[in-house]
Amino acid sequence: MPAVSMVVCLCRERDLLSHLITRAEGCYDDLVVVHDGPDFDNIRSLVETCGGRFFERPRKFSGDGHYIYGWQQARHDWIFRPDADEYPSPELAGWLRSFRDAPEPDSAISGFELIIPLWSGSAQKTNQWPWRPTLIHRQRIRYIDLCEQWIIPDGRWERVPKILCHEPARKNYGASYLLGLTKRKRWLYATVLGLMRSPIELGCWRWNEPDWPRKWEALRRHPLRTALVRLFTSSWGNGREMIQSGEPFKPLLLTHYPLHHWITCMAFRAVKKEWARVQSLGLEPYGMGERGDGPQRVFILDGPDADDQWNSSRRSGKDCWIVSKRPSPGDTRRISELRARVLMRLDDLLIHSPGQTAWAEEFLCRNLACVHGMPPEESSDATAPSPSATAVKSAESRKRVLIDGVIFQLQRKRPAGIYRVWTSLLREMGKSPLAKDIILLDRAGTAPRIEGIAARPAPAYDLSHFEGDPAMLQEICDREQAGLLISTYYS
Repeated sequence: MPAVSMVVCLCRERDLLSHLITRAEGCYDDLVVVHDGPDFDNIRSLVETCGGRFFERPRKFSGDGHYIYGWQQARHDWIFRPDADEYPSPELAGWLRSFRDAPEPDSAISGFELIIPLWSGSAQKTNQWPWRPTLIHRQRIRYIDLCEQWIIPDGRWERVPKILCHEPARKNYGASYLLGLTKRKRWLYATVLGLMRSPIELGCWRWNEPDWPRKWEALRRHPLRTALVRLFTSSWGNGREMIQSGEPFKPLLLTHYPLHHWITCMAFRAVKKEWARVQSLGLEPYGMGERGDGPQRVFILDGPDADDQWNSSRRSGKDCWIVSKRPSPGDTRRISELRARVLMRLDDLLIHSPGQTAWAEEFLCRNLACVHGMPPEESSDATAPSPSATAVKSAESRKRVLIDGVIFQLQRKRPAGIYRVWTSLLREMGKSPLAKDIILLDRAGTAPRIEGIAARPAPAYDLSHFEGDPAMLQEICDREQAGLLISTYYS
């Protein structure tokens, strides 16, 4: 009898996961949940209470990027892979329970496709189409760690006419879905930037070839031609499958797929050209790669204080650019959003103001620093107060509290109890009247974004060379008029 591991990759979505686990009761033998980035909602406790295993992974802005890790943790070869906002219909749940009691399927079957109906935001728009491989045998499939990569079977898919319900708050198809959601924009650039590399560089599951699968390779070589061809072939192929599945022909629903291909091809075409321009300037494009041992780059979203931020970052010797929606050709400080995406690495630093949060979240950058205005440049006026004069101001006039978020840097890769306690505490402070007097010191862009609490960027804490850290902290306290410094760990 086949045993089944249910593997779910998610970010936040605690309530949705709870609903999925409830509706999938009896459908699996092993539960694996992989979280994209730090777990701020204590999803771990939910998973472990349900007898599952929880894994927290570095932020990749997509669940797709954690499939391979999740499959590696699974105890069984048969893997049921719903998203957190999906759940099995009663008929599918019954079939899954029967599957676990049945003999092992034919070895030529790589997995089973289920119906994932299109959803309008309030109702199903289809009942018998489209299909997606959702129950797979991990030793009979191949996969490349690329956002929106399809699963490649060794054998064949077998279709099971049962519904895996997908009922997000918004519609999950069409132009508004493809163009209007921040996460869709992130997924788009995660895909096209990944295609600039070899699949081997991205990580693969049983895929050992240096070349991309044929469909991706066509896009890489001839993006415009591929876009035009798929405008027609996608409509034809999906329309034929819709009819063959028994779904009434609904041509308006079919526009989603050719539009998706067109957007992806055009985005790749733009990235490919910009990648070449960046290289011609002697810069190294990274496009969602890890920084490794390279120095951290700083990107600042354009605004009233952007030039001050740029000057401050440049004084620290960092590579720094201002990201502008309309950069002037003669301004070497400012670059386009597209160039920023080509240059940016996952662990670089992106600085933005409170009003630019939505814009900042469009980028593939783990380290976002929300800054409430820059300190003024040092004045050359002889009458200006010196740092020493500022330092001796009375505590009565220095009412701000500076919290050094060093724990978020030290436990960035493996958040533990102190990390979670401080996250919860800061969130509560952010809701209180004290919030306006609190400043969170963000070490190398590792601190979480806390609603209501201002943040200031600061250099990383170096355990082997910490001698200059006290002076740096004192300088920030003086500059921010802080009367109290609290450290989240040792600093």
